[in-house]
Amino acid sequence: PEDAHLKSHVLVKFVVVFGLTLAWMTMILLPIDVWNSRPTDRGLDMDTCWQVAFVLIGLWIFLVIPCATFYYEADGATDNVKCYVFRHMLFVVIVVGLLLGIGFGLLGTASI
Repeated sequence: PEDAHLKSHVLVKFVVVFGLTLAWMTMILLPIDVWNSRPTDRGLDMDTCWQVAFVLIGLWIFLVIPCATFYYEADGATDNVKCYVFRHMLFVVIVVGLLLGIGFGLLGTASI
């Protein structure tokens, strides 16, 4: 098959496994949050846990997955893989930054 060399790519496996692990960790935070809502002294700071989880998911979706995808696409197709990945990641960062900036500018405040 065309992707027979996929077995040798450790980066692809790492990106997939860690992405699934992030999803699992985020799902497991809900029962932990419910358990910590009980009035005891041994609870975790769930606000920090949720913020860390969401920042990791955002970084994974908008930086790591596109970078790994562009690296996998450029493998063997171009001579300068780092330049190819950098140019495409620069484009992704600009587009995501514009979308987040415009979205925050338009939807950043709410009136109740």
